[in-house]
Amino acid sequence: MATFTITLSDAVRVPLGDTGKFTEVPIKDFPASTIQFAVHAGFQGALNNISRGKDEKGKPLSDDAWAALRAKRVQPWIDGTSWGSTTRESNIAPLKEAFIADMRAKYAEMFPSDKAVEDYFAGVVKETLGKDEKATFANMMAAIATQKAKANGSSVEDETTTLMDIYGKMAEERAEQRKAATSKLDVSGITFG
Repeated sequence: MATFTITLSDAVRVPLGDTGKFTEVPIKDFPASTIQFAVHAGFQGALNNISRGKDEKGKPLSDDAWAALRAKRVQPWIDGTSWGSTTRESNIAPLKEAFIADMRAKYAEMFPSDKAVEDYFAGVVKETLGKDEKATFANMMAAIATQKAKANGSSVEDETTTLMDIYGKMAEERAEQRKAATSKLDVSGITFG
Protein backbone atom coordinates (compact mmCIF):
# COMPACT_ATOMS: atom_id res chain seq x y z
CA MET A 1 0.00 0.00 0.00
CA ALA A 2 1.12 3.56 -0.72
CA THR A 3 0.23 6.45 1.56
CA PHE A 4 -0.03 9.99 0.23
CA THR A 5 -0.62 13.39 1.77
CA ILE A 6 -2.48 15.54 -0.75
CA THR A 7 -4.29 18.85 -0.88
CA LEU A 8 -7.78 18.97 -2.37
CA SER A 9 -10.27 21.78 -2.82
CA ASP A 10 -13.21 21.72 -0.41
CA ALA A 11 -15.46 20.98 -3.36
CA VAL A 12 -15.32 20.36 -7.09
CA ARG A 13 -17.86 21.76 -9.52
CA VAL A 14 -18.56 19.43 -12.42
CA PRO A 15 -20.23 21.25 -15.35
CA LEU A 16 -23.52 19.88 -16.66
CA GLY A 17 -22.67 20.11 -20.35
CA ASP A 18 -22.83 23.73 -21.53
CA THR A 19 -26.03 24.53 -19.61
CA GLY A 20 -24.28 26.79 -17.10
CA LYS A 21 -25.36 24.40 -14.34
CA PHE A 22 -23.05 22.12 -12.39
CA THR A 23 -22.99 19.36 -9.83
CA GLU A 24 -21.06 20.28 -6.71
CA VAL A 25 -19.05 17.44 -5.19
CA PRO A 26 -18.36 18.31 -1.49
CA ILE A 27 -14.99 16.61 -1.11
CA LYS A 28 -14.47 17.99 2.42
CA ASP A 29 -17.46 15.96 3.59
CA PHE A 30 -16.21 12.63 2.24
CA PRO A 31 -14.64 9.92 4.37
CA ALA A 32 -11.15 8.81 3.31
CA SER A 33 -12.59 5.53 1.99
CA THR A 34 -14.67 7.45 -0.58
CA ILE A 35 -11.61 9.37 -1.78
CA GLN A 36 -9.72 6.08 -2.04
CA PHE A 37 -12.57 4.58 -4.08
CA ALA A 38 -12.73 7.68 -6.32
CA VAL A 39 -9.00 7.39 -7.10
CA HIS A 40 -9.30 3.72 -8.01
CA ALA A 41 -12.50 4.25 -10.02
CA GLY A 42 -11.00 7.26 -11.80
CA PHE A 43 -7.91 5.42 -12.97
CA GLN A 44 -9.86 2.31 -13.93
CA GLY A 45 -12.47 4.35 -15.77
CA ALA A 46 -9.86 6.34 -17.68
CA LEU A 47 -8.05 3.18 -18.76
CA ASN A 48 -11.27 1.31 -19.58
CA ASN A 49 -12.16 4.17 -21.95
CA ILE A 50 -9.27 3.08 -24.18
CA SER A 51 -10.73 0.63 -26.63
CA ARG A 52 -8.73 -2.13 -28.27
CA GLY A 53 -8.89 -0.32 -31.59
CA LYS A 54 -8.13 -1.70 -35.02
CA ASP A 55 -5.18 -1.59 -37.36
CA GLU A 56 -5.22 -0.10 -40.87
CA LYS A 57 -6.72 -3.35 -42.24
CA GLY A 58 -9.58 -3.32 -39.72
CA LYS A 59 -8.16 -6.18 -37.64
CA PRO A 60 -8.40 -5.72 -33.83
CA LEU A 61 -5.11 -4.66 -32.30
CA SER A 62 -3.10 -7.27 -30.45
CA ASP A 63 -3.15 -7.48 -26.66
CA ASP A 64 0.37 -6.01 -26.62
CA ALA A 65 -0.66 -3.03 -28.79
CA TRP A 66 -3.70 -2.44 -26.59
CA ALA A 67 -1.54 -2.61 -23.45
CA ALA A 68 0.88 -0.11 -25.04
CA LEU A 69 -1.99 2.35 -25.61
CA ARG A 70 -2.89 2.11 -21.94
CA ALA A 71 0.75 2.54 -20.90
CA LYS A 72 0.89 5.66 -23.07
CA ARG A 73 -2.06 7.04 -21.11
CA VAL A 74 -0.42 6.24 -17.74
CA GLN A 75 2.98 7.85 -18.43
CA PRO A 76 1.77 11.50 -18.31
CA TRP A 77 0.14 10.72 -14.95
CA ILE A 78 3.49 9.53 -13.63
CA ASP A 79 5.19 12.60 -15.10
CA GLY A 80 2.56 14.85 -13.52
CA THR A 81 1.83 16.56 -16.83
CA SER A 82 -1.67 15.43 -17.72
CA TRP A 83 -4.73 13.61 -16.52
CA GLY A 84 -6.63 13.56 -19.79
CA SER A 85 -6.12 11.70 -23.02
CA THR A 86 -2.64 11.72 -24.49
CA THR A 87 -4.21 12.80 -27.79
CA ARG A 88 -5.67 15.98 -26.28
CA GLU A 89 -3.79 18.95 -24.93
CA SER A 90 -2.63 18.41 -21.38
CA ASN A 91 -5.07 19.83 -18.87
CA ILE A 92 -2.11 21.25 -16.95
CA ALA A 93 -0.32 22.73 -19.97
CA PRO A 94 -2.43 25.94 -20.13
CA LEU A 95 -1.83 26.60 -16.42
CA LYS A 96 1.89 25.99 -16.80
CA GLU A 97 2.00 28.26 -19.86
CA ALA A 98 0.25 31.05 -17.92
CA PHE A 99 2.61 30.60 -14.97
CA ILE A 100 5.73 30.77 -17.14
CA ALA A 101 4.42 33.83 -19.01
CA ASP A 102 3.64 35.52 -15.68
CA MET A 103 7.11 34.82 -14.27
CA ARG A 104 8.80 36.05 -17.46
CA ALA A 105 6.71 39.23 -17.47
CA LYS A 106 7.38 40.01 -13.81
CA TYR A 107 11.04 38.97 -13.73
CA ALA A 108 12.25 39.44 -17.31
CA GLU A 109 15.93 39.84 -16.43
CA MET A 110 15.98 36.72 -14.30
CA PHE A 111 13.98 34.63 -16.77
CA PRO A 112 15.00 35.34 -20.39
CA SER A 113 13.46 32.03 -21.56
CA ASP A 114 10.81 29.49 -20.61
CA LYS A 115 13.61 27.04 -19.78
CA ALA A 116 15.09 29.52 -17.30
CA VAL A 117 11.77 29.58 -15.41
CA GLU A 118 11.52 25.78 -15.43
CA ASP A 119 15.14 25.33 -14.32
CA TYR A 120 14.76 27.81 -11.47
CA PHE A 121 11.57 26.21 -10.15
CA ALA A 122 13.07 22.73 -10.52
CA GLY A 123 15.52 23.91 -7.88
CA VAL A 124 12.68 25.24 -5.72
CA VAL A 125 10.96 21.84 -5.95
CA LYS A 126 14.07 19.96 -4.85
CA GLU A 127 14.81 22.44 -2.06
CA THR A 128 11.23 22.41 -0.73
CA LEU A 129 9.86 18.95 -1.46
CA GLY A 130 13.03 16.86 -1.56
CA LYS A 131 15.87 16.08 -3.95
CA ASP A 132 14.09 13.07 -5.47
CA GLU A 133 10.95 15.00 -6.47
CA LYS A 134 10.39 15.63 -10.18
CA ALA A 135 10.02 19.19 -11.41
CA THR A 136 6.46 18.76 -12.63
CA PHE A 137 4.17 21.76 -12.74
CA ALA A 138 2.07 20.27 -9.92
CA ASN A 139 5.21 19.98 -7.78
CA MET A 140 6.21 23.55 -8.68
CA MET A 141 2.85 24.77 -7.40
CA ALA A 142 3.14 22.59 -4.28
CA ALA A 143 6.62 23.95 -3.54
CA ILE A 144 5.55 27.57 -3.99
CA ALA A 145 2.41 27.01 -1.87
CA THR A 146 4.51 25.39 0.86
CA GLN A 147 6.94 28.32 0.97
CA LYS A 148 4.12 30.90 0.86
CA ALA A 149 2.26 29.12 3.66
CA LYS A 150 5.36 29.23 5.88
CA ALA A 151 5.95 32.91 5.11
CA ASN A 152 2.30 33.96 5.52
CA GLY A 153 1.33 31.67 8.41
CA SER A 154 -1.42 30.22 6.21
CA SER A 155 -2.25 26.70 5.13
CA VAL A 156 -0.66 24.98 2.14
CA GLU A 157 -4.20 24.10 1.01
CA ASP A 158 -5.27 27.76 0.90
CA GLU A 159 -2.11 28.84 -0.88
CA THR A 160 -2.47 26.02 -3.44
CA THR A 161 -6.08 26.98 -4.12
CA THR A 162 -5.07 30.63 -4.58
CA LEU A 163 -2.27 29.75 -7.00
CA MET A 164 -4.46 27.44 -9.06
CA ASP A 165 -7.21 30.08 -9.19
CA ILE A 166 -4.74 32.75 -10.35
CA TYR A 167 -3.19 30.65 -13.10
CA GLY A 168 -6.51 29.06 -14.06
CA LYS A 169 -7.95 32.54 -14.69
CA MET A 170 -4.84 33.58 -16.60
CA ALA A 171 -5.04 30.45 -18.73
CA GLU A 172 -8.70 31.17 -19.52
CA GLU A 173 -7.85 34.78 -20.45
CA ARG A 174 -5.03 33.64 -22.73
CA ALA A 175 -7.36 31.13 -24.42
CA GLU A 176 -9.98 33.85 -24.97
CA GLN A 177 -7.32 36.20 -26.38
CA ARG A 178 -6.19 33.49 -28.82
CA LYS A 179 -9.75 32.78 -29.84
CA ALA A 180 -10.48 36.47 -30.41
CA ALA A 181 -7.26 36.95 -32.40
CA THR A 182 -7.87 33.98 -34.68
CA SER A 183 -11.54 34.80 -35.23
CA LYS A 184 -10.54 38.19 -36.66
CA LEU A 185 -7.97 36.88 -39.12
CA ASP A 186 -8.89 37.77 -42.71
CA VAL A 187 -7.11 35.15 -44.79
CA SER A 188 -8.17 36.68 -48.09
CA GLY A 189 -5.33 39.19 -47.90
CA ILE A 190 -2.57 36.64 -47.27
CA THR A 191 0.02 36.43 -50.03
CA PHE A 192 2.43 33.58 -50.59
CA GLY A 193 5.89 33.46 -52.13
